[in-house]
Amino acid sequence: MENQNKNKLLNYQKNNNKVFLRINSALITKNNLTNLCIAVDKILCTLGNHYLITVEYLPFCLLKNHLKRPNVKFKTSAKTDYCKLPQCKNCKEYNYCYGIPTILNKILQNEIKPIIDKLDEIVIEITRSCNHNCRMCFAKSKTKKVPDPSIDRINTIMNEMKSLNINTIRFTGGEPLLRKDIFEILRLAKKNNFYVILNTNATLLSTNKIRILEKFVDNVLTSVHGHNQNTETQSTRNKTLFKQKLTNIYKLAHSSIPIIRVGSIMTNNLIKNYEKYYKLLTTIGIKNWEIYRPMISSHLTKTHPEFNVSKNDIKKCINFLYKINLKGINAKIANPVPFCITNNEQKARLTLSGSHADDGRSRLVYSFNGYFKTSYFLNINLGYTIVDALNNSFLKKINSFDYLPKQCKNCNLLRHCAGGSRFLAFQSHKNYFQLDPLAAKFVT
Repeated sequence: MENQNKNKLLNYQKNNNKVFLRINSALITKNNLTNLCIAVDKILCTLGNHYLITVEYLPFCLLKNHLKRPNVKFKTSAKTDYCKLPQCKNCKEYNYCYGIPTILNKILQNEIKPIIDKLDEIVIEITRSCNHNCRMCFAKSKTKKVPDPSIDRINTIMNEMKSLNINTIRFTGGEPLLRKDIFEILRLAKKNNFYVILNTNATLLSTNKIRILEKFVDNVLTSVHGHNQNTETQSTRNKTLFKQKLTNIYKLAHSSIPIIRVGSIMTNNLIKNYEKYYKLLTTIGIKNWEIYRPMISSHLTKTHPEFNVSKNDIKKCINFLYKINLKGINAKIANPVPFCITNNEQKARLTLSGSHADDGRSRLVYSFNGYFKTSYFLNINLGYTIVDALNNSFLKKINSFDYLPKQCKNCNLLRHCAGGSRFLAFQSHKNYFQLDPLAAKFVT
């Protein structure tokens, strides 16, 4: 580990996969604060998600672009007194941020800006149609089929997003590429200056289509649910398209689209063959791998036991992902898993994304049924506009955490973990506001 220099404003120390950013609060001035924040931001961006990063002294609002990342840990110094300013009461992170060193009160009082509680993203399910028939797909709704949202309806949603300063839009399905006007929709989104994410199974792509996507899409999430055609078929029930999918993902990985991610549902097959999946994905150039805890009904778990993953299965997954993260692969369980499943905080922070993107905490989903909902899996009608959804009492209760036990509320990982999955809480207890069944094994 590098030695800390007491005469430096920012000390960078690295020890294996741990990084410490220590700020000498005695040297902070109004003149160097902005450059300090820029320097820390650049370091955090460069390090990515492969290190456990500890930042001392700086309050949340000065590094708000990194608050979603569990691997970034904010730490106080036992030798320093902290305080909160009057404006801090209006910050969404008020209950989690320790404030600022008291000696910096005068320097920072005009620099501290409350973090506004707002959505980051709107997801639009633009079609229910798909060329796969995945057993675990959330789009298998038994409700009466309604037409796909029109481009006029999508444009209306975009206009409301702009009025609310929501900058990210995601298009999913079904399979979005089955819509004949998909490129027109993507073009419209980029024309409105959104950060555009596309979810696709990649089987319908071609070189020409990827060239079009390069113009309008910033981030593509595709799927690989098997390590060969047979194991892929077990999940998707498509018997012929695996080779085509891999070819297209390879092309995506070598395109100019900034971020390409692959998602895989955690199954018994995946648990037994982690190394085969890892080798396959690295061979086609994938550096971002998301694994998803199955979000399926208790009935489907019984009829399809391959999705019935246990606490020990998830712990095995955490151990494997931790190992390959140290090799430079950004590999995470990307949907809700209670962080207390492992007593190793470092492993939890490096392998679990938490619940930030679920249950309406940072995004809403516009259902192909014509209303907004909290997530892909909770088909509760929150309203027909974003504003109506944000004012819905069900959503407000989810975000309150009032229903969680004291042990969860006192945990320093709550803002990431959020107590686990509301969907799986309902599957286990028939109540959305009970504990996630995995958390219940650890919280007394």
